[in-house]
Amino acid sequence: MDLTRQISLRDQARAGKNYYKALRAYQQRKDILEVMYNSIDFNKIKNKQEIRLIDLGCGPGIVGLYFYKKLSKKYKSKSIEVTFLDINPLMLTAIPKQKNFHIVKGDVTKIGPTKFSSYDIVVMKQVLDYLPKNLQIKTLKNIYKILSQNGQFILSALIPPSKKAFKLTNYLYSEREKILNPSAPIKKFIVTKDILFQWLSEIGFKNIKFNYEYEIPLSVNDFVVSFGINKREKQDLMVLYKKIIEQDKNDIFKSKIEETDIELTEKGVVVYCCK
Repeated sequence: MDLTRQISLRDQARAGKNYYKALRAYQQRKDILEVMYNSIDFNKIKNKQEIRLIDLGCGPGIVGLYFYKKLSKKYKSKSIEVTFLDINPLMLTAIPKQKNFHIVKGDVTKIGPTKFSSYDIVVMKQVLDYLPKNLQIKTLKNIYKILSQNGQFILSALIPPSKKAFKLTNYLYSEREKILNPSAPIKKFIVTKDILFQWLSEIGFKNIKFNYEYEIPLSVNDFVVSFGINKREKQDLMVLYKKIIEQDKNDIFKSKIEETDIELTEKGVVVYCCK
C-alpha cells in the first residue's frame, strides 16, 4: 500500500461531523482562511474570463469552498471552476455537487500536468506536513508544473514555533505520529521558513511572501476528541508532552499543564508565491 494511502486511512474517522470538531476546528479558522484568500494577487486574474482553482488535499473542501464563495461574489461575470482533490473518498462526500465543481479522488504526491494543468490558483492547507521530506519536495515540484504562467500558489503549513525549536518540534511530531498512527508512523519533517523559502526558490517559484504566522494551541484532550485515542494512547501522549516540556527550557511551546491534560502551542504560516 502506498505511504500516502496509509496516512489517509488514519484520518477516515475524521470525515463528516467529527472533522469539524477536530483539533478545535482550527482547519476552519476564519483568520487563516481570510489571509489565504487575501494573499491572491487580483491583478493577475482580473482580465481572465475563467478562473481555475484547485484545492489540494482538500478534506471536506473548506478552503476551496471559501475561495469559491469569495471569488464568485467579487467576479460575478466570471466563470469560477474549482477542482477538489483528496485521497480520502469519505472526505470528498462532504463537498456539494455543482456543475463547476470537479471532485477528484487523488494523491497530491502524484499530480501532474497530464491530468491537471493551467491552474490560476492552487491552494493547500495543512497537507505538506503530513508527508515525509522527500514527498514534500516532490509535491511542491508537481504544484509548480500544474500552475499556469503567472499562476499563484497559496500554502498554509506548519512550522516550528522558533528556529531554536526545530529539532524539538520534529521530535514531537514524529513521536506523536507513532502514538496516533502506529501502523504507518511517518518521520515528520516540519520545515522552518528558511527551508521552505529555499525549496520554493530552487523549484522556480517567484515573489515568495510569508503573509501570516499563527499559533495553534493543542492539548492531549484535543487528540482524544479528534482521533478517538484510548486511555493508554492518551497516557503515552501525556508522557511525550512532559518530555517536550522538560526539554523546552524557554517555554517556546507555551505549555499549560493540568492534572488530566497538557497543552502545547504549535505554529503555522501562510505563504504566497507564483510561477
